[in-house]
Amino acid sequence: MKILNGNEAFAALMAGKNILCRAVGDLIDFNDLDQFPATVFAKSDYEFCIKIETMELAGITFTKPLMLEDIQDGQDVYTINTHGQSIYISEFGKMTTGALRDSIRNGFAQRDEVNAKLQFQAMAKVLGRELIGDCLVVRLGDDKPKKRNTAKKTDTPVPAAANDASVPVEKKTSEKSEIQITEQGPITEVKESLVEEFVETDAVKLVEKFTAEINAAETVDAVMQIRYKLSANGHMVRGQIIELNKLGEKRIATLTDSVDEDGDLKIKELQRLQVEAENLINGIDQQAEPVHEHQEHLEILLNDIALAKTPIEANAQIKYTKSWTQEQRKPVMQAINKRLIELKAMEEPKSEETPSLMVQIQNAPDLTALDVLEIDVGSRHPDIQPSLMGYVKKRRFELENGAGPVGAPL
Repeated sequence: MKILNGNEAFAALMAGKNILCRAVGDLIDFNDLDQFPATVFAKSDYEFCIKIETMELAGITFTKPLMLEDIQDGQDVYTINTHGQSIYISEFGKMTTGALRDSIRNGFAQRDEVNAKLQFQAMAKVLGRELIGDCLVVRLGDDKPKKRNTAKKTDTPVPAAANDASVPVEKKTSEKSEIQITEQGPITEVKESLVEEFVETDAVKLVEKFTAEINAAETVDAVMQIRYKLSANGHMVRGQIIELNKLGEKRIATLTDSVDEDGDLKIKELQRLQVEAENLINGIDQQAEPVHEHQEHLEILLNDIALAKTPIEANAQIKYTKSWTQEQRKPVMQAINKRLIELKAMEEPKSEETPSLMVQIQNAPDLTALDVLEIDVGSRHPDIQPSLMGYVKKRRFELENGAGPVGAPL
């Protein structure tokens, strides 16, 4: 635990840390700041520390993983190694390596053995796994593991009997030591494998990664699993984790709403299919109109078709015969075809195309009309404007000298 002075404690408080306080020299535990006056930071007879925050994952509570800025030189760091179900103790500063720093950045380092084991258990539980036996705790640099608790004991006491005299005691001890080393495995190789365990430490990339996972989640359970991983991640600041949790809540609400909408759609679809099935069972007789009503309806349609002024209006009458049989629709189709032929014959012949601008310039009756056409030249493509202006100049010369249109006698 790092003891802070007033200035350091105030700076840590501004950075969002929870600060505890006590009087200098007292053996009592640190207490919350609300138990002290507001001027406590300016007094030299008080000392402070940062409150170690805890977190809960899969129902297991443990202290939040260490961060690099929380560790002092000489402090023991307990690193979780998932490859061999073991915990490595390293003295920070003396045994600091790239693998150790990566483990701390990625949230796999604790301040003591108890919390390291609790975090290991929680990580396994959140993935639906359960640790078998206890963790092997090894202090890097030592020849023997600190402790190995297993359900099955491999070492059995050797009774001191007379017939054991043929086996030297030193040889027994050596064999026992070799068995322990074989069970432990080469520490250096396991230590190097820590680098493979961690992929991403950049907070921005982690936010992008978790955002994509949340948006791609198909079920509420999948979103909850991602939120559990957010709580265990020690490389994003609190604000980033809060925003990702809000995104997770929105995704859960969306998934819940979509389930409700799908249920409503399925009910409506079933109701529609039920109505159609009932209509099929009852037969066409219920849909068919009585003879006299059908005849009246037919006469109205034929009259509307005969008075239709456009092809669209004539064709629109067919929509009123959807429930009719093919035989009943036949007179309507014939009337529509007849009216379409009549409308086509009634169309006025198309007007002759407007002469080109060049022809209009050549036949300009006077200078005023030529000036108007010259203005139109400016709106044409730049590539043909010089040619058109040539015709304008030529026609202007003709009009100024009393010439008529092109082809007229001089």
